[in-house]
Amino acid sequence: VDGSGVQAFAKYESLIFDAGLPMKRKHIKKLKITLAKAMEDNETITLAYKADRAASWNDIDTISFTTDGAVKEKKLAPDIKCREFEIKLSFSNTGSTAPEVDSITVDYSVEDLI
Repeated sequence: VDGSGVQAFAKYESLIFDAGLPMKRKHIKKLKITLAKAMEDNETITLAYKADRAASWNDIDTISFTTDGAVKEKKLAPDIKCREFEIKLSFSNTGSTAPEVDSITVDYSVEDLI
């Protein structure tokens, strides 16, 4: 990658999130993806997660210009319960622009199991 062009495909995988409490279960209630700029034609972001170090990723949703339009954020309610949580964003485009993520916000609660 020389920095002079836009890549057709890219991915981001977060570190494992356990809220500093790996022994307690978390309830992932909401996710919000905020983009640095509005989605443009031919841009797509697929959001997936892993719970408790699972071997494979589970898709949550896709953000695309075709479906969502020129959005700058998307709110999701995945309703996931786990001790550890990871997020993956897969980016794709077929033009000269690419989606740009500004932030990922996770709304969760810690559940006391006893």
